[in-house]
Amino acid sequence: MNKSDSKYKAIAALEQFIREGRPVKFPVKGTSMLPFIVGDRDCVEFYPVEGELKVGDIVMARVEEGYPVVHRIVGIVPVAGDASFSADACRIVLTGDGNLGFKEHCLRKDVIAKAHVVIRPDGSRKSLISQKALRNWHRWQRLRPIRRLLLKIIKLYIRLSYKNRTFAC
Repeated sequence: MNKSDSKYKAIAALEQFIREGRPVKFPVKGTSMLPFIVGDRDCVEFYPVEGELKVGDIVMARVEEGYPVVHRIVGIVPVAGDASFSADACRIVLTGDGNLGFKEHCLRKDVIAKAHVVIRPDGSRKSLISQKALRNWHRWQRLRPIRRLLLKIIKLYIRLSYKNRTFAC
């Protein structure tokens, strides 16, 4: 079994637990959610989606290409031809906080879970759904003109600070 197979089996298990209404802690990979979630270091606690999704929520979803991502909702638009604007007929626009323009899309039914908490290696827990967290995200969005530089500095700091360390949830 290769890494890709085990990753998809883990996602399938996560989906099953979420369908059962259980929260799940899951380690994240990559840099797309910097600076709020650090891949290969942080774990994210996912919960079943309750109520409506909104711009600013961080979700795990299967994007149109079929693979799962953990990204933030930056837009919700009705599917063409659906005048009802029902929640299930919405197209969701996602992007990582560390992405500088790349957006992905999915339908509401493709959202697997909603992220509530990020767990740092020291065990501290940071809310991803609090008003403070959303204010910080809005501040980060306003830094768009200099985000490329800030992301390079953050990545360098992370690489130097966490070199040769492994973390688990």
